[in-house]
Amino acid sequence: MQFTQLYRKYNTFYACICLLIYLSSLSRYGRKPVLFAALALQTVFTFAQVFSGSWIMFLIILFINGLGQMSNFVAALVLGSEVLTGKVRVLYSSLGTCLGFAIGYMILPLLAYFLRDWKSLSLALSLPCVAYVPFWWLMPESPRWLLSRGRVEEAEAIIRTAAKWNKVQAPRIIFEDCGTEKMQTHSKEHYNVFDLLRQSSIRATTLILCFVLFTMIVGYYSLSFNTAQLHENPYISCFISAVVEIPAYISSWMALLYLPRRLSVILTLVFGAVPLYLIQLVPDGKIS
Repeated sequence: MQFTQLYRKYNTFYACICLLIYLSSLSRYGRKPVLFAALALQTVFTFAQVFSGSWIMFLIILFINGLGQMSNFVAALVLGSEVLTGKVRVLYSSLGTCLGFAIGYMILPLLAYFLRDWKSLSLALSLPCVAYVPFWWLMPESPRWLLSRGRVEEAEAIIRTAAKWNKVQAPRIIFEDCGTEKMQTHSKEHYNVFDLLRQSSIRATTLILCFVLFTMIVGYYSLSFNTAQLHENPYISCFISAVVEIPAYISSWMALLYLPRRLSVILTLVFGAVPLYLIQLVPDGKIS
């Protein structure tokens, strides 16, 4: 029990730290390199956990592994959001990423049930990441990021390739030359997370969204890490916790399609908060 409690606290801690590190890396090095660097970290250090000789060594490897786990999710979300447009972007940002997370969450207790040894489980979790290697040659860089760095020709090449795949005739001139010098000048400027707080026009919005994100992370991990209290069988508890995320993601996708963004956020927060108050009416004890 002491091991699991310490693991939960440490897991939440590295999740916050890795977000700060990789958000700045996304802007500096590009979406695609950061995504595959995160995948490499996750693969190598998930496998390296098998050889942990002590608790301290396990925590160090877990921290580095966490940099990859959370950061590849963020990098993939940003890359897909910048490449796609319209309703497809909404579909990818809501169901495309989150539904895959829920399915992986459902598979985890199944693997843990058949692989009772934690070393075997770590090895099994590291193997699927190898399947992502061919995607380096299939996945393009974000044209928006390339434009922000003044790399107009590379961005145009990606747009023309996408048009060819979709059987659409791309225009002869995609990006006007008049904006090239401005983009090249803009690409020399470097920004970081703290620039969101320096500009008064977006400071309030940034702080509000950070508070909302902090609230959701605390609530999500508090519930997820305590799912073993729901049922006498912890594997069933974990699986049920993963299954209920699927209708949640589908409803979020529908809300983003038909409702304003602010209303969607408010409604999801309300629907998430009300059951937490009502849960106090449920008697103590596990479900048998």
